[in-house]
Amino acid sequence: MFSGTSKPTEQISNVHFNWLTSLSYDPVTNSLYFSDHLARASDDEKNGVIGLIHLETLTNHNIYIFNNLENISSISVDYINRNIYWIENEDSIWIGNLNNGKKIKLISLNNSKSAIKMKKYKMALTSLVVDPVKRRMFYSQCNMDPFSPSQNGLISCDLSGMNCLNSLESFQVYLNKRYCISRIAINTNNEKMSFIEDVSGKIFSGKIESSTYENNKYSNDDNDDKMMPAGGDVNKIWTGIIRHVRGYKEDLRAHAISYMRNQLTWINEDHKLYYMPDDFSVKNISLENGTKYFTMVTADGLNKDNIKSICTSTKPLCSDICVINLMGRRSCLCPQGFLLRYDYLCIKDDSPCFYRHNGQLTPVCSDICKISNENHFECTCRSGRKLLEDKRSCTADVHAPIVYLGSKKTLTRLMDNRAEICEELEFNWLTSLSFDPITFSVFFSDRLENDNSNKNKLIHYEINDYNINNDNNGNELSYADEHGNDVIGLIHMETLTK
Repeated sequence: MFSGTSKPTEQISNVHFNWLTSLSYDPVTNSLYFSDHLARASDDEKNGVIGLIHLETLTNHNIYIFNNLENISSISVDYINRNIYWIENEDSIWIGNLNNGKKIKLISLNNSKSAIKMKKYKMALTSLVVDPVKRRMFYSQCNMDPFSPSQNGLISCDLSGMNCLNSLESFQVYLNKRYCISRIAINTNNEKMSFIEDVSGKIFSGKIESSTYENNKYSNDDNDDKMMPAGGDVNKIWTGIIRHVRGYKEDLRAHAISYMRNQLTWINEDHKLYYMPDDFSVKNISLENGTKYFTMVTADGLNKDNIKSICTSTKPLCSDICVINLMGRRSCLCPQGFLLRYDYLCIKDDSPCFYRHNGQLTPVCSDICKISNENHFECTCRSGRKLLEDKRSCTADVHAPIVYLGSKKTLTRLMDNRAEICEELEFNWLTSLSFDPITFSVFFSDRLENDNSNKNKLIHYEINDYNINNDNNGNELSYADEHGNDVIGLIHMETLTK
């Protein structure tokens, strides 16, 4: 693999980091995603960023895909569905969309069903790897308290963070309970996994178990779109269980691990790179510069048949995050405080205007729901329709459209020959309106206040690249960068809220 290489290492002088923590390769764009901690003068701990390095030019960009993150320890790219996963603050796993910059917290130790049990221990999430071809996510959780060692494990879930299990449930005898897994690597072609045991640096390898659709317990899930698995046996999926695990007897003291052309590769504290040309021999290359390496990633080729995804081809696209579950069906995910409507659109959770029926979000009112306070609402009807005795349904549809009038600051609804100002909605400088009959919504363009810019630039509400952030409560915020201060937003007519 490395034969004939006279100069095994070459430092890339034009790429710099402040505190590099993790790398992940994207074969679709031939790029490296990285997590870094920026140096700031303030005491703000949310200085973590995720950025991009183009390997063709070996340059990284000043625009970070995600910023204001806290203590990122591991990242992994789902290059098929254009998502990236990361561990933040050692207690949560997040997913972010690379196309629209939106992010959702998938897994949290503090919010899990076993949160009370976890608080008894000093639990931490230490490593994460995603395989988009087999649609599996693996992560390690460790008890950091040396006086009460337990609960260490390697967990496997589908890409939505659900249907999780302990991959090493039958393998606890191999692990020293005082240590945990610090690094994970997957070889999709040979269905192998290797991982490093913390402190000792010992490497273990095992076989990832496969199962046919018929034998899989999730095979009866018919709620979403269907797609056959990308690559490999179309009738098999990974169960997440690791079988036939064995540890290497050599004193490897590995720091990082990867696979290259189906060969296990790692680096250790002796400044050497090791690789296994077969299952019984180990070779090494000295890294002459003496730098201490702690993370590694392999940039290898890609089978183009593996990058087809209904997340990027099925319309309408998910408004926030799209994942493919174990059975190849599309699932649209929404952040906390938002609900899924029309199977693709995330809207604010404006209870009590909606309720769940057979797993689907259903409006209480047949036409328009007006919220008077947190727990009370009033149903009204569109022009030409009258409210029935149940105070929720309206008479049969009559083609009598509503006219919406926009001023600089307000939106006015004209129906039944009377004008009603939508007091719940406020604008800074409303400039244009457009109606969407499919979702019964109005798109609007607004000009945000920005004293530092005299230029205007429209930023699309749903497909804006890297320019939509969330506040501390997970609510979506329109974001205007230094080049513009205009936004395009969405008003849901059922609740008259943005």
